[in-house]
Amino acid sequence: MAKHSVTNRHLVADIGGTNTRIAQAEGSVLISGTMERFRNNEYSCFDNVLREYLATHTGVRFESLCFALAGPVWNGCGTLTNLNWKIDTRRICEDFGIREAFLLNDLEVQGHAIDHLEHEAISTIFPSQRGNAAINRNSAKLVVGLGTGFNTATVQETKSGPLILSSESGHMGLNLTTPTARALIQHLEKDINFVACEDVLSGRGIERVFQWLSNGVRTAPILSAPEIVLAADNGDEKAKETIRSVCKILGATVGDLALTHLPFGGIFLVGSVARALSPYLAEMGFDECFRAKGRFSDFMDEFSVSVMDDDFAGLKGCAVFLGQSQGRA
Repeated sequence: MAKHSVTNRHLVADIGGTNTRIAQAEGSVLISGTMERFRNNEYSCFDNVLREYLATHTGVRFESLCFALAGPVWNGCGTLTNLNWKIDTRRICEDFGIREAFLLNDLEVQGHAIDHLEHEAISTIFPSQRGNAAINRNSAKLVVGLGTGFNTATVQETKSGPLILSSESGHMGLNLTTPTARALIQHLEKDINFVACEDVLSGRGIERVFQWLSNGVRTAPILSAPEIVLAADNGDEKAKETIRSVCKILGATVGDLALTHLPFGGIFLVGSVARALSPYLAEMGFDECFRAKGRFSDFMDEFSVSVMDDDFAGLKGCAVFLGQSQGRA
């Protein structure tokens, strides 16, 4: 049996709807070689994922943990929105001998990560026309996550560190006025009654749009979301039409969110679907629909939009949160 030693290492985990990522950190820095990814559908609960990770990383006893969860979080507890996993930090501390554990919404930790990513990990789709960079740095930021689901978080810098407000924006009704969006919503309502943002702006949303354009929303997916993106890459017209429709709906929705939160510090798209759509945003109508806000259309020039390309940004955000928590202790 490996001898355990007390160190200043922490354990961090990003629990998404499809994958769970786990790593170790010292202070606010992830330790190279400790990051692993697990497919959630191969495990019955998060505890089993954690046990498997710890079984292959012996020799360290972790006193602090920080978990990011793709779902609403309150009082140290949460349930994944798109998977029936329940997380309770108190029980995890008891079962695994951990001194303290923190549970945050997954978009919240992305907010913690923004200012700690490498420059090349953030790709600008279009910049803000505001000239004062200092104002931008100190202004609110908006994180928009597209993956298995859809959600947002706002980041506001304060003297004591960032204040990050989580939400469940993915479950707001999708209410758009373009003829294409109205037709899609009316079609989806036949099957799912209430059409929320993440019913279109997510991996399964891409599949639904493709089905709709293929005249068959009730059938099993003709192609998976990654297959649709690959088909678009290869020039398939139906797949490209699907990506174009999603990009336009995303642009209109993010534009509405920009007017709601006024993120002069920038809008940051994160998640696997955001990264997959990134090459198409500029050419397939995202910008046009983002700015189409009537007499406030010129005002939309105030906001920049970028894509965060780091697949492990959630883990970095957890590490940053733990480092900041220790600094305030």
